[in-house]
Amino acid sequence: MGNSVLNYFLAFLTKNERIEEGMSLRDKIIFTLKLYFYLIFLSYFFTLIITGLANLFNLYEISAKSESTSSFPSKIIYLVVLLIIVPIHEELMFRLFLTRFEKRKFFVSISLIFSSVLYWSIYKILIFPYWIDKQLMHYIYLFFFYALFHLLFYLLSSNLRNIKFFEGIWNKKYLLIFYLVSIIFTLLHFKNTAPGNFAMIIRVLYLIPMFLFSLSLGFIRENFGIIYAILFHMLFNLPSTLIAVIIMYPNPK
Repeated sequence: MGNSVLNYFLAFLTKNERIEEGMSLRDKIIFTLKLYFYLIFLSYFFTLIITGLANLFNLYEISAKSESTSSFPSKIIYLVVLLIIVPIHEELMFRLFLTRFEKRKFFVSISLIFSSVLYWSIYKILIFPYWIDKQLMHYIYLFFFYALFHLLFYLLSSNLRNIKFFEGIWNKKYLLIFYLVSIIFTLLHFKNTAPGNFAMIIRVLYLIPMFLFSLSLGFIRENFGIIYAILFHMLFNLPSTLIAVIIMYPNPK
């Protein structure tokens, strides 16, 4: 297995070939860490190249107004959200249902997707109490909307006569769905992927490492399970989150 991590990865992306069952916990952890270090190396190496090109050819736009540090959440809340809440929420939403069709998992993911769509459609009219951090309130609303949608889908599920037909399409076109989910995940991270003062072409190039990240998460989830995908997501967020904390909070309180 030592030199086959990328081979397994490419075989899955091109042929939807899963890793053989029976891999030990130790081998799964080693495999996941190897893929993680490959991804980290490629992502940061690619980022250095893109940033170098931006500096070399002066590919910058007029600087956007920067937020003052006073608008940032507390350090603890920021770390909890980026390292725990975000990975759990995004993996359940985008990757829990990335298996052969299972109604229960599908309803969880689709309910989370609908809740996010609803939230971002109406968030400007929602109430954010001043005594609750806005980021935490954001996820409180998402959880509330998720509960409503999940209940709705559960009540409707007994009347979905065509669910078997949908299940057949899902399983037959699974690899296409896998890539579509990865693309959507990548595009939804466009705003936060690159600094806003980079030219558009540079910001688009920044999406390439994010797309590789999304594919890796789907691969890990499909072969090892959702827990591995969540931990992989947390681990990937760790370096950038710590760097952001150092920059945003130069004087710890």
